[in-house]
Amino acid sequence: MKLSTHNISGTAIAFTILMKTIGRDSLGNTLTMFLTALILSIIINTAIDFLYGHRGGRRTPWTHSIIGATIISIAISIAITIAIESIGIGLEPETHLVIATTCFSIALLHIALDMLTAGGVYLFWPFNKKRYSLLKIPYNDKTINILITLLSTTIILYLLIP
Repeated sequence: MKLSTHNISGTAIAFTILMKTIGRDSLGNTLTMFLTALILSIIINTAIDFLYGHRGGRRTPWTHSIIGATIISIAISIAITIAIESIGIGLEPETHLVIATTCFSIALLHIALDMLTAGGVYLFWPFNKKRYSLLKIPYNDKTINILITLLSTTIILYLLIP
């Protein structure tokens, strides 16, 4: 999938998790959660695609596998938690778990969406070097990218409107 599709769909899943775990108590809180979801999605998806994620036009197993995505999401959730606490904002233990779960969900969604493409992903690397692909469509197929973007946008709008 295109990076923009990953970012929008990642925002939708992150926003859903944040709204369901933290809840809606004000418009300001909802917008803060939306912006947090958007930022997390951009960070995670960019890391997966550009942190040794593509070489020679092909996805690498380092980032496009369950283990790779897990390592990236854990590292980023730890970095974000440390950054937040370093500016004097104390986090409850449950918040650490919400951040980690949100980052992990974005990363797994990235892998799932790339499984729809012809290039597939190295799902079980390093135990199995086989690429897994479900639909065999080009990553830049306009129809599927638009459909996923519309679905994700619908979810975001549903959560934004009280």
